[in-house]
Amino acid sequence: MALTEEQAAAVRRGQQEEKQRTEQLRSELRELGRELPGLLAGEWRADEAPIDEWNPRLYLHREDGVFLVIGQERLAAMRFNIHAALPQDGAYYYRFDIQSGTITVTRAKTAEQIAVDITRRLMPQLDAAMVVVVERQHEHLVKVAGVEDCVALLREVYGVEGGTANADDRRSGADRDRRMTWHEEPLEGMVRFQRSATIGRPDAAIKISSYVATNVEVTFHNLPPHVARAVLAAAAVAVRTPAPTGARQAELPINVL
Repeated sequence: MALTEEQAAAVRRGQQEEKQRTEQLRSELRELGRELPGLLAGEWRADEAPIDEWNPRLYLHREDGVFLVIGQERLAAMRFNIHAALPQDGAYYYRFDIQSGTITVTRAKTAEQIAVDITRRLMPQLDAAMVVVVERQHEHLVKVAGVEDCVALLREVYGVEGGTANADDRRSGADRDRRMTWHEEPLEGMVRFQRSATIGRPDAAIKISSYVATNVEVTFHNLPPHVARAVLAAAAVAVRTPAPTGARQAELPINVL
């Protein structure tokens, strides 16, 4: 059903009023972007991108990667919602389940007053969250270094492959665990069938974990009895032999299944 002329005029007025409100909000955010960085402790900068027309937000970035997102409070048009966010460039689990803080302030406050609110009400929680992030990052990098050393050590064995972490592994923190494989050419006397396939080709699945310390789980398949005995005998000797020099390589127990 078509709108009456009066209804259409009311819709146009509403749209114009909403446009004016949005432009007023964008103007206030631009002003905060010019003033707030110089009022907060540390090195801050406003995002260089223009304030979005449809979802106005101001982003303030600190030198350590944390940032503030300032926009209109959803259920209170005359208040700003200010959310503190942790750095996004590290593994997700660094910041997983850490509350970094959110406050609201009236839009009637000056930039100086808002800076005081941010400093007093938001920064303590954000800085405490960053301490946890840094601790998690350090712990993670130590574990990854131990795993990388282990991968390099096992690659010295002929036939061992794999163990490389990809970008998704690093983002999720899964690079603390690796998978490798070992395979050998068919042993003399093993049964063969069509197309040069082999029954009982010796191989192994290798799992490297950093929990609790760097450790290796090796599952062998298709070993003839004399090879299995040799593997177990070598393991029995190796576990009693001093580990290679180096703090991380000293934590390489091997579980042979």
